[in-house]
Amino acid sequence: MPAIATQLSVSKSTAYLWTRHVPFVLTPGQQKAREQERVARMEEVRWEPHRRARDAERLATGERLGAWVGELTDREVILIGAVAYWCEGAKEKPWTKSTEVCSSSTAILG
Repeated sequence: MPAIATQLSVSKSTAYLWTRHVPFVLTPGQQKAREQERVARMEEVRWEPHRRARDAERLATGERLGAWVGELTDREVILIGAVAYWCEGAKEKPWTKSTEVCSSSTAILG
């Protein structure tokens, strides 16, 4: 309806009054887009409470474990970083001469 109103330079209510007796038929593309939007809304309604609960649980776990660990010395941070580096990425194999690191994320140490 808005497209008709815009094309004819009239209000949407006027365009509706002129065309209310005409059946409204969506094109296949419009039907598909509408269905995808409907499914996306349904998924959001279904999963949002689970996401919120999961995020709250992760935050609580992080705070609880952070309190348990306490403050770390610089030496401990370096040792933990070295262990994370050793555990990340491809392992050294007899047939390769180097070790690759898949994650270059500084968030591991940060």
